[in-house]
Amino acid sequence: MKNSPSAVIFRDEKDVIAPVQNTPYSIAAFSSAYAISHQLPVNRLRLNNVEATPENVETGKYQIVRTIALVSKKTKADSSIYQFC
Repeated sequence: MKNSPSAVIFRDEKDVIAPVQNTPYSIAAFSSAYAISHQLPVNRLRLNNVEATPENVETGKYQIVRTIALVSKKTKADSSIYQFC
């Protein structure tokens, strides 16, 4: 994918928030968890008229997703970790 020569690319979520909030018509991609935990007023984008809901992500209808991994020590985990995964 090509970016516009005037595009500004940020590598860290925390660095993109203020510029996006202060630039009319700007767009950014960052995690829903970041937006929720920092109580950010954001508008989620529809992709091919599909809303970004947990259900649509789980079923594969909404295809902008990011896979994450969880790494822990080799010890018996608390049962809550299994509920999280």
